[in-house]
Amino acid sequence: MLSSTEFATYCKQTKLSEAAVNYISAVRSSPPSRRVGDSARCNVCARIPSKKIGLTVQAESRTCEAVFVYEAELSSDVLEIWDQPKPIQLRRDRGVKGTHVSTYTPDYLLLRRDGPALVECKTAKGLARKLADKPEDWNYVDGVPYFVPARTAAEKIGLPHEVYVTDDTASRYLANLEFLHAVQLSQPVEVSDADYKRLLERLTDSPTIFDLCSARRGPEPAVIYALLASSRIFGALKAQLLSQQDTFRIFADRAQADEFQEHLLQTYRTALDESSETDLAALLRATPAALAHATKVYEQIKEVLDGKRKPTRNDYRYLRRLSDPEASPGHPLAACLPDYRSRGNRVPRLTPDQVRIAQDVIQSHWVLGRCKDQSQLLGHVDAACSEESIPKISKSALRNMCLKIAPEQVAYGRLGIRGYHAARPPVSAEHATVRCEIPGLISHIDSTQFDVRSWSIFKLSMFCEPPWFYVFYDEATDKALGAWLGFGKSDRFALSLAFRDMGARQKRVPPYIAQDRGGEYGSTFWEQLLPRFNSAKYSRASGAPRFGGLEETALKQINFRIANRLDGATWADQHNRAASGNKKSRATARLELAIIIQEARHFWFHEWNKTTHGTADGCPDGLLAQGVQEFGHIGHHVTCDLSYLIATSIPVDITLNKRKGLRCGYREYWSDELNAIRRPYKFEETRLDPANPSTLYVRCDGRWITTHSRDHGVILPLSDEGKFFENYRGRSNSRTAREEGRQSHERIAKRMEQLEASAAAAAACDEADSGAANSTTPPASPSIKPQIESIDFDRLPDIPFLP
Repeated sequence: MLSSTEFATYCKQTKLSEAAVNYISAVRSSPPSRRVGDSARCNVCARIPSKKIGLTVQAESRTCEAVFVYEAELSSDVLEIWDQPKPIQLRRDRGVKGTHVSTYTPDYLLLRRDGPALVECKTAKGLARKLADKPEDWNYVDGVPYFVPARTAAEKIGLPHEVYVTDDTASRYLANLEFLHAVQLSQPVEVSDADYKRLLERLTDSPTIFDLCSARRGPEPAVIYALLASSRIFGALKAQLLSQQDTFRIFADRAQADEFQEHLLQTYRTALDESSETDLAALLRATPAALAHATKVYEQIKEVLDGKRKPTRNDYRYLRRLSDPEASPGHPLAACLPDYRSRGNRVPRLTPDQVRIAQDVIQSHWVLGRCKDQSQLLGHVDAACSEESIPKISKSALRNMCLKIAPEQVAYGRLGIRGYHAARPPVSAEHATVRCEIPGLISHIDSTQFDVRSWSIFKLSMFCEPPWFYVFYDEATDKALGAWLGFGKSDRFALSLAFRDMGARQKRVPPYIAQDRGGEYGSTFWEQLLPRFNSAKYSRASGAPRFGGLEETALKQINFRIANRLDGATWADQHNRAASGNKKSRATARLELAIIIQEARHFWFHEWNKTTHGTADGCPDGLLAQGVQEFGHIGHHVTCDLSYLIATSIPVDITLNKRKGLRCGYREYWSDELNAIRRPYKFEETRLDPANPSTLYVRCDGRWITTHSRDHGVILPLSDEGKFFENYRGRSNSRTAREEGRQSHERIAKRMEQLEASAAAAAACDEADSGAANSTTPPASPSIKPQIESIDFDRLPDIPFLP
């Protein structure tokens, strides 16, 4: 980000007007004018950490705006990029209706070295719709699209206005830019001048990444990607994928890379797809029997055309096709292909007018979801045919035409995007909204609650609410990166603990995290946490939730297995009876708490990560290790030190009691370091440790101080007496809250107790696992038998009860 002196110099060099300088200064000193993504139904919105300005930049879609942001971040000509700048006023002349005045917010304000510009991002399809719907506002000038009212308004303040358009290459281009942006934000790879010159000498014949790295004394793949991110070497980023190292070619000159890219794109665009209607496409899709039939018929037709014989009744049909340019696209052999769809008595033959009317009615009523019954649809077709005095069609003919419509299109018209996913659910990571082929690049966090319907039959339901599962998965390999299981509700505390577990297990934070539309994901804490570790946030569209994938299937499996595990394998366990005269049953509430955590951990990190899923080339652990060898370590490296614990702690409000200290909830915190600070205290920020609520981090006088609670949780047994005392303490807390007028104290206190219960059970499982690992006998399988290792229950704190 430019300093004030550098910005003043920049304004003088680019000769900006006073109005332009004031506008840019207002944008640089104020937050975005609006928050994107709150009401987005079909867009995957993003929060991208920007190295240019040191802040987070919003992107309302991945198909256009995210591509522009990544391109600007990787460009050396861009100095700053600001999202959702200050709105400007548009004036449209409506003739006799007067002048229409409205406000318009550009997508981005860009500060390039040659001058600033306001930018509007559109896809090619979106721009085509704008040109068709509002030709007076959108048009082309010398082949460049313009938004005329915005361009006129921007010129009044001395700034140009541009329209950035993405085409059919956006998906490949975005995948490459995401990876290069992650490489740029990670720890830089130092390349000496001698190594760089040696690499340029090897780029004379444009080798692939695999050829470069596999050659003798070849560079590491991380070096290639670092040089691509810094634009010191080049490639066809819009035509080839960096994940395909055996085909992606490297160039020393940008012009050569652009020429090779245009050649590839032209080849891709001229290739035929399945929906093409050209004569060549028809010949390529034809079966060998159909080609043999067409060749035989064409040889017979050539005899008729040469005058060797008279045409038969069957020949007249093919002669009519050859003479009709619409029926015969150009190649005579394509006109002789048999059309079995329009032959036979089962499919009545329709006139072109009948086909046209039926297709229009099907599109407007059947596909859009207005009619859900074919009999009702037939009535609309008959009415349309009667208006044009055309014979009506039969119900069988209409039924055959409706069967040609894809069921997901009909479901989309009736139920929207949710119906589309219900008709065609994603069954693997390839069908996900956010796609990735590079292991470790994009992770997906998902959460679910234990089945509430079966929770009431367990002993633990008398004391606790159903547990929540939070899991981080890798999008490319489906590996479980980190997880947390706890009681209470889904909130930012649970999200923070799952994030900590991922950092502790992987020692890295993925560059991109895809999430659902939960309330905890939109919290200020979560949006501030990810930029600390250079992670971008992708919010899935509210109208397109992800379900039916591998990760969702894993959550269903762990729900089912935990229910079976808690149900017990013996009659005594199922009925909460003693298994013997001296031992208690394993189905007690305290043991259920440890069973859930142990079973979940074993499933995610031992079974799921070491099992090959579907048609994958290996298990998730093996695929991620292979990806590290090919692409290097991606993401921000983390160390579980004090700064990491503070960053992942939850901001809370506190009050200062002159006698008891800092109060949060119903606990008082203090530290001897606070006694050495001169009063009055000025607390800049306070954060509560979610894993250990008895620890509170306080920022005072520019430094962090760790304080501890004076009243730790009292150990109470899960008995009638313990429940009585717990309810008494709950009523006492409620009475104190009413007296103080602060109900937030009661809420945070209850959440602290829930977190302590979950953390204590997890600590007991860790101790049991470590004891089993150090012993000579192997640990028992946690998925077959309900018996587990012995746990010291006296170390478990009290568990909060339901009010």
